[in-house]
Amino acid sequence: NYCQTSANSAGPGALISWGGSTDVTDSNFDLFASGSVPNQFGLFFYGYAPGQAPVGNGFLCISGSFYRLSPVKADAFGTAAFSVDFSNLPNNGPLTNGTTAYFQWWNRDPGVGATYNFSDGIEITYQ
Repeated sequence: NYCQTSANSAGPGALISWGGSTDVTDSNFDLFASGSVPNQFGLFFYGYAPGQAPVGNGFLCISGSFYRLSPVKADAFGTAAFSVDFSNLPNNGPLTNGTTAYFQWWNRDPGVGATYNFSDGIEITYQ
């Protein structure tokens, strides 16, 4: 993990993690966010360069172009999960073996300021 999270209305901030395999041919890669605002929508997104810039109530940890995955809703505990479908990614946003990508979680936070926040970032190199 890299970059930093920021406190949200539910606590010290959301953290991103992953599970499964970094071999794209296995089609078994999941993204998780914990510490998010419970019962709020958000989405995982990725790009090909790291960064750290203040945006909203947190930090955008990806620089340059980025690609959004489908929205998901955090559960009552503030946990969200998304299974990446490598055959159904955004146009011009391929994830292939040999690619390094940077992921982050964006989520609604109606309880404070800009009404949205981010997790920390995570760097993944697909093999």
